Amino acid sequence: MCHGEEETILHALVTCPRAVQIWNTVLSTSDIYQETREDFFSWVQGIFESTSHDMRAKVATLCWGIWKARNEKVWNNKISSVNGVLSSAVSYLTQWKSTQSRFFEALPQAGCAEDGAMSWVKPHEDSVKINVDAALFREHDLFGSGLVARDSNGGLIQARTILKEGKVTVEMAEAMSIKEALSWIEESQWSEVVLESDCLVAVQAIRSKVKMRSPFGLVIEECRNKLLSLNNVSLLFVRRSANMTAHYVAKMSYSFPGRVFDRENVPIEIKNVLMTDLMI
Repeated sequence: MCHGEEETILHALVTCPRAVQIWNTVLSTSDIYQETREDFFSWVQGIFESTSHDMRAKVATLCWGIWKARNEKVWNNKISSVNGVLSSAVSYLTQWKSTQSRFFEALPQAGCAEDGAMSWVKPHEDSVKINVDAALFREHDLFGSGLVARDSNGGLIQARTILKEGKVTVEMAEAMSIKEALSWIEESQWSEVVLESDCLVAVQAIRSKVKMRSPFGLVIEECRNKLLSLNNVSLLFVRRSANMTAHYVAKMSYSFPGRVFDRENVPIEIKNVLMTDLMI
């Protein structure tokens, strides 16, 4: 990878300058360069003995990501960016945690056979897939929405950020984000659309016929009406791991409010997450 030293396991996974860039995001310099680093096993044993369970999982997954990037270079002559390796590893770890958690085992059915996807899947030909997510910025009394539209090849059509003022619950922010996505679909006049959200509460509420006398219920009612008028739209629930790009765009809404990104001006961070979706 760096052509600077003989390739040992320790060098490839830990001390190579490219690997160090990745480790700098989660470990201190002293942890990376432990004094007693005779080999990789000694290094990882030292890390595991001094860190939490979550950090051990992150270290193991980042080792996997670095090795995967190394093999891409050796066998396919493809160079992976630091952000690309991080995104791939974090996405993989998120999926693994989801499958291991009791929440995943006990999660009720959302009412549709296509619900519950663990990873992002391309829509079929001549259709558009929109992923939507919300983010709360409680310290500023703001909340944001991230909308991402992709074509049947997985290519980006557009990504949008929306930022609004107000103290709202997570469920309210998610419902309002779905409402924004439905309005976007209506404006764009796409012929067939799959709309995906990782908020099971909002998806189930929209599908239900129960009248709710609350601000949340009013937003849900608006979503139901819009969905009825758009007979070409399917609303699905997916896991967070299948909604990572929209999640990332929603987080960006605070720094980049009211922005529209397409293939020409999409930030490299979003592009990396989009590519990760296609690799899984």
